[in-house]
Amino acid sequence: MSTPFSQDNAAFTDRAHMAARDHLYPSLFPQSRIEYDRVTSVKTNNRHAILDGELAIDVVLHVDMQLPKPMQFTVQERFRKTQYQKFADLTITEWNHATGLPSELHKLASDLFVYGYYDERMHALTEALVIYSAPLKRALVSKQIMFERRLNTRSNQSFITISFDALHEAGVVALHYKMNPVMQKEVVK
Repeated sequence: MSTPFSQDNAAFTDRAHMAARDHLYPSLFPQSRIEYDRVTSVKTNNRHAILDGELAIDVVLHVDMQLPKPMQFTVQERFRKTQYQKFADLTITEWNHATGLPSELHKLASDLFVYGYYDERMHALTEALVIYSAPLKRALVSKQIMFERRLNTRSNQSFITISFDALHEAGVVALHYKMNPVMQKEVVK
């Protein structure tokens, strides 16, 4: 059986996505107008089923760069609660053992992978990485990046975990965003 849909998790992701629209994406594309085409969790049509279900794409960004047509960037978003921020690692599901089907890592076809921590109390992202997806996959395949494999017994899915330091060392980080908790301003690396 597949991982069951959770309305609470979907609502959390929706709130985190809105926080990313407010601060993260404008930091990634400064001085550009961005339009967002959000792929819903509910498979309402074939396009969404393919983008989300087959290619792990959650958002299509249309970035106006004063060309005849905006540039498109596909994005996989993954937001976690701030209690996990202390681990400073990216986790990606690898395999669903209940269904015998590949998970997020094997579907990852987006241009960018956004991985961040969302604080519901502050309604803000506290930290986020924007990862180049293709170079990340290449670094994994060519063993240029260290990772650990683990099993989530609740969902019966294996996943890999990669430290933020290893991601930086491999050169796959496009942007590392951090909110300064004292001043509540963003810091971008």
